[in-house]
Amino acid sequence: MAKWPDHYYLCSTPRTSDHSPLILCSEAAETSAKRLFRFDNFLADSPVFLQRVHSIWRHHIEGTRMYAVVKKLKLLKPIFREMRRSKGDLHDNVAAAAVFLAEAQSLQQQYLHNEDLSLLERCCRLIYLKAVQQEQSFLRQRAKLTWLKEGDMCSRVFFRKVKARRAIFKVYQIHSQDGVLLTDRQDISHEFVSFYERLLGGEQSASPISLGYLTPYLKHQLRPDEADRLVAPITESDIKLALFSIPDDKARAQMDIPHASLSVPGRS
Repeated sequence: MAKWPDHYYLCSTPRTSDHSPLILCSEAAETSAKRLFRFDNFLADSPVFLQRVHSIWRHHIEGTRMYAVVKKLKLLKPIFREMRRSKGDLHDNVAAAAVFLAEAQSLQQQYLHNEDLSLLERCCRLIYLKAVQQEQSFLRQRAKLTWLKEGDMCSRVFFRKVKARRAIFKVYQIHSQDGVLLTDRQDISHEFVSFYERLLGGEQSASPISLGYLTPYLKHQLRPDEADRLVAPITESDIKLALFSIPDDKARAQMDIPHASLSVPGRS
């Protein structure tokens, strides 16, 4: 289970046996993953490469810019696939070009003054160098992709740990409120949503909350006259009364008012 975290087992009833049979289950492979757009780099050296690309890129496609770019790239895939298929096996091309070059050089050494053989040897050498260049470009690109896919740099360990944690906290099966065993992802998600809707009240949570429900839990309740006094407008007499009720040794600097002006007749 630690090696294949996407697998899980179901424990069945023992029936007449003294052991409970285990049913090993595995998640279906996700085939909906998008493949990246890629092509062999040596195809760009072809003289018809830009012409083929321009024949697709000049078309006008309705939609957003991102949609138009994706659509054009999809139309380019069969063209690049046809160009790649016309090149054949690159390794066989190099081997065949090497044989022709060796044969042409052998004939040239036998007939040194034959200009046609010299021209043939030059053409075979150019073909061989072109085949080697295409093979090297292909191998470098494949080696880079392999290194990005299988190279460590701590990324493989990190993503392996992330995948293992996801598998640990993933719910593969659950019993519904009716006691039915659910294994389908959509059924499990619907059961979770339904459970929390019932727990949190569902549509009833949108109804206004009455303060009458909180009355039994309140230790002190205001009388109507006290409530009216709290919401009553503040008058100038209230401000004056509050101001002159401050003791003499309080808030002199903050108020920035001469102490003598706050004195009240009959008070020292």
